[in-house]
Amino acid sequence: MLRLGGSLASRAACDPPAAAPTAPTVPHLREYDHARAALDQALEQGARGTGGSLLITGPAGTGRTALLDDAAAAARQRGFTALHARCSYADRDAPLELLRRLARSACQAGDQRRWLPIARQAAAMLVGLPAEDALRTAALRGLYDVLGRLAMPEAAGPLLVAVDDVHWADEDSLRWLVGLAERCKDVPVTVVLSFCPGAEAHGTDLLAELTLTQTREVPLRELGRPSVAAVLEHHLGAGPDEEFTDACLAATRGNPHLVTALAARLAQLGHGCDARAATALPDIVVDSVARSVGGRLRRLSPYALDVVRAVVVLTSPATPARIAELTGLGRPVVTQVAERLVRLGVLAAGPSGVTMRHPVLTTAVRAALAPSEAEALHGRTARLLHQSGAAPDAVARHLVHALPSGEPWALDALRAGAADRLAAGDPGTACGYLRRALAEPLAPEPRSALLLELAEAATRTDLAEAATSLDEAIRLSPDAGRTVCRTPGLLDLVLLGAPPDQAERTALVLVGPHLRDADPALALRLSHCGVRGPLPPLPGSPAVGGNTGSGGAFAQALAALTRLHRQAGNATAFADAQQAARSEFPSTPAHVMAHLWAADVMIHTGQPESAGTLLEAALIRTRRGRHQPLEALTRSLRSLLLLATEGPAAALEDARAAAATLHACAAAPSGPLATLVRARLVHLLTLTGRHEEAAAELERAGVPEALPGGLAGATHLFARGELKAALGYTEDGARDLLECGRRMREFGIADTLLPWRSSAARALLSVGRDGQARELALEQAQWARTQHAPGVLGLALSVAAWTAGGAAPDVMAEAVELLRAHGAPHDQARALTDQGALLHRTGRTGAARTALREAVQLAQDIGTTGVLEHAAAELTAAGGRMPRSRRKGVDSLTATERKVATLAATGHTNREISKFLFVQLRTVEIHLTNTYRKLGIESRHQLRHVLPGAT
Repeated sequence: MLRLGGSLASRAACDPPAAAPTAPTVPHLREYDHARAALDQALEQGARGTGGSLLITGPAGTGRTALLDDAAAAARQRGFTALHARCSYADRDAPLELLRRLARSACQAGDQRRWLPIARQAAAMLVGLPAEDALRTAALRGLYDVLGRLAMPEAAGPLLVAVDDVHWADEDSLRWLVGLAERCKDVPVTVVLSFCPGAEAHGTDLLAELTLTQTREVPLRELGRPSVAAVLEHHLGAGPDEEFTDACLAATRGNPHLVTALAARLAQLGHGCDARAATALPDIVVDSVARSVGGRLRRLSPYALDVVRAVVVLTSPATPARIAELTGLGRPVVTQVAERLVRLGVLAAGPSGVTMRHPVLTTAVRAALAPSEAEALHGRTARLLHQSGAAPDAVARHLVHALPSGEPWALDALRAGAADRLAAGDPGTACGYLRRALAEPLAPEPRSALLLELAEAATRTDLAEAATSLDEAIRLSPDAGRTVCRTPGLLDLVLLGAPPDQAERTALVLVGPHLRDADPALALRLSHCGVRGPLPPLPGSPAVGGNTGSGGAFAQALAALTRLHRQAGNATAFADAQQAARSEFPSTPAHVMAHLWAADVMIHTGQPESAGTLLEAALIRTRRGRHQPLEALTRSLRSLLLLATEGPAAALEDARAAAATLHACAAAPSGPLATLVRARLVHLLTLTGRHEEAAAELERAGVPEALPGGLAGATHLFARGELKAALGYTEDGARDLLECGRRMREFGIADTLLPWRSSAARALLSVGRDGQARELALEQAQWARTQHAPGVLGLALSVAAWTAGGAAPDVMAEAVELLRAHGAPHDQARALTDQGALLHRTGRTGAARTALREAVQLAQDIGTTGVLEHAAAELTAAGGRMPRSRRKGVDSLTATERKVATLAATGHTNREISKFLFVQLRTVEIHLTNTYRKLGIESRHQLRHVLPGAT
């Protein structure tokens, strides 16, 4: 039996006075308003001489202790004598421990002269309490009478008896509380108790009797979103985003203690509170919770922690039978403990079993597991699931956390689980399963095959890992190289994402030193992936991967792209592209690549609608499969399409998103894919006048030791040359553009893809090298007439006109008409600017103003800043005024603006539109703002009245 050392009087004299209550350190939480109101009402009644009792109930962490502390502080301020004690789990078996604490509280009350005699007498009786049952019962009655004098009217003044965690009170003290609660209505005594349903308790009959005597029960609620946001703002010092608040609410289920602990931990880590930061929440371990969770659960039952660990490891709803198998406990014990944990709010019960209720508590329990314990638990769980016939993914989910066993079933489950995760669009988890499978003891051939599976999965998220796995697989087995060469898409993606020197080494290992003598179809693939050497002859038939399914489409699209690059007949290239894209929806990565190559051909052969359809399908597929490199390539191609149809401003977001996505999947900055995507972004930034951002993009990638071969390296030189010329480094820019042309001739790439001659000629004109400029422009014009490329011809003539002497106006007029019919909007605007400037210089001011006004209007519509500034300056010099937009109403909307407006008019939210069109939310807002301005309206509700067919 635990006894108090010394008399209560002497202890009271030594104890310091109770500290004054401090102001709350958290913001007002409205979920506690009803409890505060009930406490205020009870204290008000007690102050008027009418007692009463309250029972505050709630699971652990809902703030019961804080409320009782507040109640005691408020009671003292109202003139009450507050006897306040908290029951302890450790002392729940100590007889009369609660009464000892209340007696000590009486000794610490403000008027010691009134309470000291009673406290001293109670202390003496507690020390000398006999152990024999008969004598003990009589002594207890005497003690209850003495302590009951605390609640007598003659004690002068109201009394508050506040007992926290009453479920842990000893039985003798509970009997006194029952008696006090029964007669508190007749005296100025207010009894406030807190109780946790589901907690292990002694004297359950007395607790039941005690709860029956309470005049009012006050259940505590969990916090809602506004209160969670208030707690986060208090700790983090900034208002959280809605998505971040929702993530914290989901992690804690609004449990006040967990919300506060999580907020404090986030503040300690310096964590952000925006939507992006929300994705990191599931991995954050709240140290204070992790340290205390074991001890708190053991208070419930010696087996509670084992049950909770089993539920955490099982992840899916856990049945009592499965928990019993995993822990070795009896099923009745598991059932009883699980029911208590459900009542406590730790577990949530469902039709299929129990789950953890609070994700943040799940993370804490997992973090508190020792590595050896976690490995053993997951290993047993995997074996149990395998023996019960569970899906491979469910088994593999545990095997990744278990030690290798060397058993065939484990390897099979990991490989099958990886295939399931890939099909479900979760390549990250699939790669994790395959990495774990490689930890099993394997012979070289099976290990090589497994490495190829890992390489294929990693091409979706980590091109560096894909390249490393592929090289290792080829090193282990010669058959792996043959498999790679026969697999459409795998080799191509690895080489596109690798640095040029690594790509060359891989190609040499696969094919040998004589690439020209390789299979023509394979040689085409290598050449398109930037492996050095001109494009080999076209194969007689699409033999890559066979003629059916994605392999046939892959080969057909590759042939179409090759014809486009060589300008070997656009009609044939388009026909091949149509054949490659005959499937309605791309089903595999190789099929997606086929669609992308076909779309590339269609963009350059004047079929924007067909290209757009293919790109939308490819984007859906890559998003669904989380194939980041192909998503980046898709968005980069869509930026080309938008540049050709709507102008550079509309294309810029896709180009930025492509570069960001590619960076996230570890593509080598000097590799063909990253080089091509970055070059397209730099080109668009240059066209829109964002020269500093364009230069920063190039600087971020660094200076490559060697540019990749093929189109990627040439596009880099083209974009860099145009940027240098725009920044005033014209000579350097011209050199880059001329080098671009040399590379294109080396690799056999047609001028249709990159009109380097006209860009170089324009740069040379600006530094007075007219003769060389004229030569380049006429070369391009002659080539374009031969190849029937009117858009390229228009660009060449718009430059050649400046050196055409008296024929200049006619040559420029022909250029403008060609570009009106076949050129991209920004090329049209630049040609109109050139025409206006030329006419002004030849004294035809009226015609010059007309051309320049049209150039200004078009440049405004498409967002070509550099052309706009040039055209505006020339128009001012010609004595003209800046025009208003030439298009009005619905006709003034770009295709993207009209698409966004139509979706908004039919009831879609901005967030839904952004997801549907794969653009940022801010982009949707900008498009709608522009639409409202152009249509002269103020809100989306007016859209359906002004847009035809928007119902």
